[in-house]
Amino acid sequence: MMINREKATIVLTLAAIAIMLLIGLKLISGYLEIRTPPASTGDVPVADTMGEESWVVNANEEDRGGFLSEYRLERDRVRSRETTLLREIATDATSTARAREEAFARLVAIADREEKELQAEALVKAQGFVDCAVIMNPSATMVMISGSAADTGGQDRIKKSVSMATGHTEKSVSVLQIGTGN
Repeated sequence: MMINREKATIVLTLAAIAIMLLIGLKLISGYLEIRTPPASTGDVPVADTMGEESWVVNANEEDRGGFLSEYRLERDRVRSRETTLLREIATDATSTARAREEAFARLVAIADREEKELQAEALVKAQGFVDCAVIMNPSATMVMISGSAADTGGQDRIKKSVSMATGHTEKSVSVLQIGTGN
């Protein structure tokens, strides 16, 4: 039985993406205790986005820095594995021309997304936030911030700067603030 190289490439790429999503979800669920609207727990409502209220997630200082740092490290590890796999496909003489072209295109897209996320993170930190992580997908961007509370104006500035860096509209940028409670 002969395995089609192109189909194997697609399956491996999809598996890498699925692993990255699972790792992200595991990190988020492991470090953040997301709460429903507060019942005098110290959670604070944040800017109204598209008719829904966002809520500050309470975490102590160590958890906030640790989570964001660990998230970025894990994101880099997953991307490294994905780019290694794609480079192997792109340079493998037995790969089809189409598979090599798709691998090169994915490598360029990954590098572009990584550059935009880093630029967006730098812009948010330049606004005085202690730490942040930016997560881009094709249609939206999430910004996780830690530090002092961002009022509606602060969140609008974050959305505007992240929008400029990523190319997404301000409406497609959401801000999750990791609070200073506990």
